[in-house]
Amino acid sequence: MRDSNSMKEDAISTSIDATLAAAGSKATVVGSGTTLVSWLLSSEFGVLVGLILSIAGFLINLYFKARRDRRDQREHEARMGRILER
Repeated sequence: MRDSNSMKEDAISTSIDATLAAAGSKATVVGSGTTLVSWLLSSEFGVLVGLILSIAGFLINLYFKARRDRRDQREHEARMGRILER
């Protein structure tokens, strides 16, 4: 069985990942909105900034979703291992 410190570290890591993934999603939305408004106002710089924010938010979200998938897969394998040992 895992010790208490390991479980606390996992909980903190999960919390940080969820927070950063949420920030990435918000950055994508803000970037998209900035791009749209800047396009309507014919501001090339605003469009560029909006595109950069959107892409950065997407990449951040992609990274943390992949980490979550790997963590969930490890947890699933551990649970299945415990079930099969019975």
